[in-house]
Amino acid sequence: MTDPARSTRPGAAYPAFATFKSFLSGLKGNVLPDRIDNSVFGSLSGSAKSEVKTALRFLFLIDEKSVVTKEFRDLMTTFETPEWGTALGKVLDRAYTPILENINIENGTHSQLHDRFRTTGGLNGTTVRDKAIRFWLAAMNEAGRKVSPHFGAVPVSSANGAARAKAKARTRTPKLGKSATEGTTKQPDLPGTKSVDFLIPGKPAVKITMPDPITVDEWAMVDSYLRAYIKLNMAGGNTNSHRAPLAKE
Repeated sequence: MTDPARSTRPGAAYPAFATFKSFLSGLKGNVLPDRIDNSVFGSLSGSAKSEVKTALRFLFLIDEKSVVTKEFRDLMTTFETPEWGTALGKVLDRAYTPILENINIENGTHSQLHDRFRTTGGLNGTTVRDKAIRFWLAAMNEAGRKVSPHFGAVPVSSANGAARAKAKARTRTPKLGKSATEGTTKQPDLPGTKSVDFLIPGKPAVKITMPDPITVDEWAMVDSYLRAYIKLNMAGGNTNSHRAPLAKE
């Protein structure tokens, strides 16, 4: 029997899974509201609010009027408990079955997965579809579900194209210092994350891994932690006295 809720459902969920889970964590400490509107999203940016709300709708956790469903209430009773993975898995099964039918979850390829999201995921544009795939992979990992190791592989168009890309990157990269990954094989970012290298002249590079996407408010929180850490080190004498002071807030 056709699920009537599917007819008005949006495309596949594509926020950063870390942002989605953080939103659920905020709800866990409060009474779950009757409906999800902008007043319950706290400091999330406008785009993040929209993405999380669309994800809730796709996962059947709210209806077309943003009213919280029984499935959402049942899921939240298991949040941060041993039953969380099982409950999340059931939510994923219901939401993604139409997209993932006819694909082998345990040994399929990235191209097969991308094709399914392209033809049945209800999303336009490669970038958004890739974000949707990262969300699903992170959610499956959270649920303790096994997926094909090939799903996370990013296909390269051709050997010549890869060589040209590397040569182009070499001509554009300023020689300010050694990259954090120079001389090593760069590992792919985990689903829902993005790693950035900061090259510091005369010093080892800094590598920061952050949620993808990350809002300005969320980065401000990370920045405050880093500043506090550096100040504590300076106070303890763990940095040299010639280091430039931090900029004032």
